[in-house]
Amino acid sequence: MTQAASTLETDAPQAETQIALPPSPRGPEGFRAVARRTGVTICGDCAVVASYPRSGNKMTRTFLHFYAGNPDPAALERLRADEGRFLDYLGRFKSALVTPKGRVLCHRIAPEDLKDIDLMGRPGVLAKTHAPDWPECCVLKPFVHIYLVRHPLDVLASSLNFLFSRKLAEGFAHSAPKPLDALIESGEIAAYIDDFIAKKGVAHFTPSFGSWLDHAMTWPDRESGAPVACLKYEDVVADPAGQYARAFAAAGAPFDAARAGRALALADQSRGIELKRGGGGTANEQQMWHGTRALDPHTALQHEAGLDPRFSREGFYGRGLYLAEKACYSDGDAGRSYAHCPGYPVDRRTRQLLLVRAAVGVAHDYGDTVN
Repeated sequence: MTQAASTLETDAPQAETQIALPPSPRGPEGFRAVARRTGVTICGDCAVVASYPRSGNKMTRTFLHFYAGNPDPAALERLRADEGRFLDYLGRFKSALVTPKGRVLCHRIAPEDLKDIDLMGRPGVLAKTHAPDWPECCVLKPFVHIYLVRHPLDVLASSLNFLFSRKLAEGFAHSAPKPLDALIESGEIAAYIDDFIAKKGVAHFTPSFGSWLDHAMTWPDRESGAPVACLKYEDVVADPAGQYARAFAAAGAPFDAARAGRALALADQSRGIELKRGGGGTANEQQMWHGTRALDPHTALQHEAGLDPRFSREGFYGRGLYLAEKACYSDGDAGRSYAHCPGYPVDRRTRQLLLVRAAVGVAHDYGDTVN
């Protein structure tokens, strides 16, 4: 996607990307005329997932695709047990990409293969955009905008990982291409943070998509056209069903919690396959245990990004989050425990631990012996 950024607004589409619907000065009113010329058979309505790059756009579209597919429980189990069948099922879903100038692009499919699906109780296509506002000349007519905003430091971190994984050297103006951990360890990350602040976004994305600040100031306050459901990326990660229910409410559509649960299970599987195949950088996501000892776990989770290592105490390897693969380690024994006991010191039978999803990255094995 980033490689395409410099060419998205030219008249020549990429080799794998075709212009399905050109913009029209009449906007959605010009859809029928444009559709006749291009041969598309869609109705022209769409649900829009909008965001600055690296802010959860794909995560949300994947959920909406699976929600629209609505597999029954038996089909869900068959899909989860067979990766080939799962990938075939995933391949049925296509999104349209809307550029800042209003072009509707299709990636790896012919324009006539773009199909309406059941989105929030009505037919339409699912449209993705990184534009700082919805273009007036686009012939698609949104019935809801789902805007995702992510903490700018996390956007920067994800962007640097993405650019490194794609070997896009031009994204590393302040150093040679390096993974995020190496930039942090060397201190070079400070130059990228300063650059993000000065340019109000990631320099690599700004020419095509505007700044992070442009997005954050425009989408939430949009008053004309379809309603906007503004979702924080961190809230979606913590409570996806609850946050997506808000988007459905903005569209005036009913939200089926059981159906959403099945869609989220498939979305998690899709993410797992992507990580396994190297499409997700070096996140190495794992479920691990963490004990907060005297601190109430609810207090530890109040930060919008989850557990914050800046508030951790010094441990054997210094300040940081100490996680365990097995709950028995965090729970401890009569001599030492990291579990939180709400009734301490009267009652130590009730013990609380956090099960967290951790991005471990490239792990280093220190072995079994401390010396």
